[in-house]
Amino acid sequence: MKEQLKDGDVRVAQAYRRLLALLADNTSLERVAMTAAGLACEILGAEGASVTRVEGTEAVYVAAVGTAAHLIYRRLRLQESFTGSVVESRSPLLFDPRRVSAESAARARVDAIRSGMVCPIMVEGEVLGTIGVTAATDATFDEHDLRRLREFADFLALTLQRNRDTERLERSYHFSRLGQLTGFIVQELSEPLATSLASMVRARQSLAHAQATQPSPELSTVGDELGISLAQLESIHRLLTDLRAFVVDEHEPIAAPQDPVPVVARVVEHLEARVARFAEFDVQVEPVLPHVRMVSGRIWQILYNLLINGIEAIAERPRGHHVLRLRLAGKGDGLQIIVEDSGVGIDPSAQRFVFEPFYTTKNATRRAGLGLTLVWQYVHAVGGSIELKSSPGVGSTFDLWLPAERME
Repeated sequence: MKEQLKDGDVRVAQAYRRLLALLADNTSLERVAMTAAGLACEILGAEGASVTRVEGTEAVYVAAVGTAAHLIYRRLRLQESFTGSVVESRSPLLFDPRRVSAESAARARVDAIRSGMVCPIMVEGEVLGTIGVTAATDATFDEHDLRRLREFADFLALTLQRNRDTERLERSYHFSRLGQLTGFIVQELSEPLATSLASMVRARQSLAHAQATQPSPELSTVGDELGISLAQLESIHRLLTDLRAFVVDEHEPIAAPQDPVPVVARVVEHLEARVARFAEFDVQVEPVLPHVRMVSGRIWQILYNLLINGIEAIAERPRGHHVLRLRLAGKGDGLQIIVEDSGVGIDPSAQRFVFEPFYTTKNATRRAGLGLTLVWQYVHAVGGSIELKSSPGVGSTFDLWLPAERME
């Protein structure tokens, strides 16, 4: 018995090392699911295993091995699956068909399950998914096996957490270096650009005066070309303004309680004519909203950038009935902002990059891809959160939460 236990412990240690090596360069659950399921079978001597991903109100089987192989790509509503019970309780589940309802036992027979265990994979308090094993006989597993599966699920979660932390550190370092480079560019270009803009404005005024006293087609042509050049310089100036905001240290400006209600009114007034060219503007704002402690102007920039993003997404679709929705309401101890558009949507492979600096799904003539980066920066600077849900051809939804100012 001791030799069997020793061999089992060696097998477990080897499985952990294989999983750790696999996870060293991969952070997504999908990429490691098949190997993790296979190793779970090895550790527990199970006939089959599966790894599921929690996706909203559904459980998606992203990997399966052994007798569970036919579960690959299967999608179930959480309340109709064993995964749902684990997600709700956040605790491991030991399954024996002899001790469950007839309905559950019938479903287990369809899935070729005689005995099974399911454990949650939790990272930062969130259930990312579950890992489970099944057997071909009744009562194959006991509490000791369940404890071992839980240890395996915890190891998987800790490794995913480690990789997530590494990714954040790399992102922070990347942002720091990028901020230094951007600050240098802004500093070097700001003065000559301001001088050029001032000269261009004076030249245009002089040309307008000359055209008024002695009109000529040549002067009119020069005026048109000058107007185009001035517009291009103003576009560059707006880009530098975005860049300057990107490199500002959030600890330097003074934060103060901000009332979102008048800010929303100003943003809506500023953009409603532009929205009307492409879509219906559906705005719902609670009359009284929680105040948020932020640097002055940050709420305006968050709303403006998100709405501009929605307008541009809708503009890329064929003409038709489109809607741009804006919702602001109190949620828990904070402010919830939802911006929803019926635009082109964002491909799943691109969604993880939308908050990266200079990344854009728009064509090169549009802005430089800093709008959503600034939104992400401002939201996280105050301890808020932002979530993107998007489907190509359907549209995108940005769901933000900002903590409320604590009233003494």
